[in-house]
Amino acid sequence: MSDFQSVVAVKLTRKPHHCSHCCRVIPVGESALNIAYRRDGEFHAYYVHPDCDEALMDHCTTYSEFFADGWPWLHELEKEDLEALRDRHPIAISRLDRIDAPPVNRLGTVSAEQTETNAMTEARSLDQYHEDHGPVLWWRFPIEEPPYVGSPLASDWPGYHTHWTPIQIPVNRLGTASAEQNVTNAAEREQKRE
Repeated sequence: MSDFQSVVAVKLTRKPHHCSHCCRVIPVGESALNIAYRRDGEFHAYYVHPDCDEALMDHCTTYSEFFADGWPWLHELEKEDLEALRDRHPIAISRLDRIDAPPVNRLGTVSAEQTETNAMTEARSLDQYHEDHGPVLWWRFPIEEPPYVGSPLASDWPGYHTHWTPIQIPVNRLGTASAEQNVTNAAEREQKRE
């Protein structure tokens, strides 16, 4: 049972957020809902696209008897249920068609930088994982704990994570020496001392 719930409509986001319903990025300058609640003494907070929330509310009010323990996330609905919502909520449902497709802003365009960033930060579903991807970051939505790092094939796989993102290796844009170069420079200095 929820102790309290707060829903704040954000007109324009100042930084990107993750939509817990569709698992896509809510870019800077878009509207969002910031939802916070406390249930059984635990605090939870998340962001969603307003139209994703409307689509889920539409579905849950239609089938309210099936959700006595709480409502699911939009991305957890069965394919048939999503198709039933497509006519009334086409934009929200289209975000779920391809989880790895770049999001489109209000003008219908996607910048190259945004596409590259989204490819690294947008969650992909468990069924899109292949062992060739190697170790990745595994998430459960809403995000309430750090990610599991590894593979579903590992012996310590928790088994409850539903989405993953690639591990992003930082790019050295400052022009400072890389770790290998630092080791090489240290070895050269050591030789000069001898």
